[in-house]
Amino acid sequence: MLALARRVTDHCRGRDAMCELQAIYQFVVTNVRYTGDVATVDTFSAPLRTLQMGGEDCDGHCLVNAALAIANGFQAKARITSNRGLTWDHIYCMVGMPKGRTERWIALDTTLARTRGDTSRFGQEPPRAKYQDFDLVKR
Repeated sequence: MLALARRVTDHCRGRDAMCELQAIYQFVVTNVRYTGDVATVDTFSAPLRTLQMGGEDCDGHCLVNAALAIANGFQAKARITSNRGLTWDHIYCMVGMPKGRTERWIALDTTLARTRGDTSRFGQEPPRAKYQDFDLVKR
């Protein structure tokens, strides 16, 4: 995953963290199609397996974004949300900026893209009634 993460962001100038996040977003939107779970079973795969299969639902997208971001030196967390406040409906990746001393969080919700390659929703979060964040790496 480290080698892939570096290839994805290779075109960015040194210390251009925003370029790296946009490159990760573009890569996932282009290479991981949004697919639903199988029947009524909540399933997800490891990030490399998701990339091999070329599709996953929101938890798979979250893990691929997080793995690529972490491999590039960012802090990452998962944000689970509820649309109406009754059940947990969605999850996506939040990435800390700048690297090493997080002052703000940027959403990488690649499931919001309308088509493959659509990066117009970079940094956007879906509407929600409530949310909870989970660290993905111990600090």
